[in-house]
Amino acid sequence: MAQFDVYRVPSTGGLAVDVQSDLLNHLRTRLVIPLLEGTDSDWPMPRLAPKVEVDGKLFTLATPFMIGVPLAELGGVAGSLSGQGYEIMAAVDVLLTGI
Repeated sequence: MAQFDVYRVPSTGGLAVDVQSDLLNHLRTRLVIPLLEGTDSDWPMPRLAPKVEVDGKLFTLATPFMIGVPLAELGGVAGSLSGQGYEIMAAVDVLLTGI
């Protein structure tokens, strides 16, 4: 498990990206942000909900829905967004600090 890995979420059939620090891999939970299929979103701030690509499909990072989940609720790894780590953490910063 690595920060910015994308996981399948069997209970929803969707995907979520792990934003939790790798230093906390010993925990049985992960802080994740759901990925919404497509690029349409009603969030007016692009930094809050950046667009990402997983397996050739476009998704919107649903940062306002960030949530902690038990590790057991995550399925297999579907990809990695480590190349967009800066944009993902910037979205988290916008959500938490407004900047």
